[in-house]
Amino acid sequence: MSVSRDGDGRDLRVGDHVTLYYGGIANRGRVGQNSRGEVTGFGRVNARVHISDSSSDDLIGTTVAVPGTHLKYGHVGFVRALDLLADIRENDRTDALLALIALAAEREIITPDQAQALWSLKDDIAQSFS
Repeated sequence: MSVSRDGDGRDLRVGDHVTLYYGGIANRGRVGQNSRGEVTGFGRVNARVHISDSSSDDLIGTTVAVPGTHLKYGHVGFVRALDLLADIRENDRTDALLALIALAAEREIITPDQAQALWSLKDDIAQSFS
């Protein structure tokens, strides 16, 4: 398989956002599973990925060689909840969070009672970041 394809066979290009789906960083074993990054180039065997988010703090900000079959196009998988809360605080996104709750209720992804319960947390969220 060409290194320009991810595990699903999708062509990858420099600048594409990817997730280390299987966690196989070359010469590191299974370190880095669910890490996220951006394709910066291609070698003879592996794709080069600049890691922007990982559960392994030592990987963040590094560029690693990854077999193309171990990548999945896009930033998918689990995001650490603490990182999401930090992002909400740092970028003052409580309004976006509340809009998401309203949209989820409108599209019946969550019940009105669940939306109300989540909505009632908005003051707690604001206070926890003060």
